[in-house]
Amino acid sequence: MWKSLTIWFLAATTASTLACQVPVFRYALERWQADKYRLQVLHKDSFVKLPEQKHANISTEYFDAKNLTDAQQWSIVGLDQVTEYPSHILTAPDSVNLEQPVLIQKTTEKSWKSLTDSPVRTAIKEKLLAGDSAVFIHLLSGNKATDERTRKLLESTLTKAQETIELPEGVINPDEVAEAQAKGDIDFDDVLRSKIPLKIAFSIVTLDPADPAEQDFIRILLNGNTIDQLPETSKSLIAPVFGRGRCLALMPASKLTEALIMEKCQYLCNACACSVKDENPGFDLLINSNWDEHLINSSAIIEKAIPELTGAGDFITAKPIATTDTEIVHSLPQQERQKIDALIFSAKIFAGLVGIGIIIGSFLIYKKSQLR
Repeated sequence: MWKSLTIWFLAATTASTLACQVPVFRYALERWQADKYRLQVLHKDSFVKLPEQKHANISTEYFDAKNLTDAQQWSIVGLDQVTEYPSHILTAPDSVNLEQPVLIQKTTEKSWKSLTDSPVRTAIKEKLLAGDSAVFIHLLSGNKATDERTRKLLESTLTKAQETIELPEGVINPDEVAEAQAKGDIDFDDVLRSKIPLKIAFSIVTLDPADPAEQDFIRILLNGNTIDQLPETSKSLIAPVFGRGRCLALMPASKLTEALIMEKCQYLCNACACSVKDENPGFDLLINSNWDEHLINSSAIIEKAIPELTGAGDFITAKPIATTDTEIVHSLPQQERQKIDALIFSAKIFAGLVGIGIIIGSFLIYKKSQLR
């Protein structure tokens, strides 16, 4: 009996810790900050810094190439490939595990802007902020028949996904918080943090490998590779993008099937089972967008008395710790929301460990009494 009870409790604790009704695509949009790319600008003599790209997921450093220390030279991967100044080196986030730079090029106003902005990226962020679950990039192969066949398969499958996949039950819109609280305790991990429409919707954007405005984006999408460096079977690719520009996978069109597309769509629409971003598949693209600006109308239930706990991650669920005084806070800054999420997660883990300790202690006492 005790063994069964222990197993049941552990399962229940794990389920409550991991359960969250907000679908993956929406959780990523509202709560995952995009990983930053590293941009190193090398210049000589007088150099006027170009405008800061405030809303891009990028960290910029400037170096005078005439006065580099030994440590700086070692830290700049690709320095030996720089042949003119000013130039910049773009390196992918550590999470991508890419040893070589994504690109190295001469710094001009045009190349500076194309690092983070392009027509396709603008279309992607507009669709995501309008509520699309994911935007599927179709990188063309140049073979008209192949591209048309791929497009038809993608369109028909995404239509089927929209018609058959359902949103998880229990998601609470910001306007419904007060009503839900009146009916009893709620888990505010299930509360949406913006008024962006929650819906199952998939769209497609076409990426032409010959488009000069998209060359930097293609290199970023292909993790530093160019089209010419891809195998012939991978010249045409499908890449689902969700959240704040997170690319779920690069799928060669030659291996594309309805089942594979449906699998990706279903994953994105499932209730978020693990809110720790790095433990989910995909990598972040470089996009210039003030995502937080579109979430300013968000609402969250904040407990005024939060225990002084530290912890990592941002798992989901279980009911919030009961207090006698709660309030609805509007326009809560993103960083503050993340801190609260981390505290809630820590509290839940602590509560779960206490519960496990109680069960184990009770079991040992029971066994000791049996021996007597």
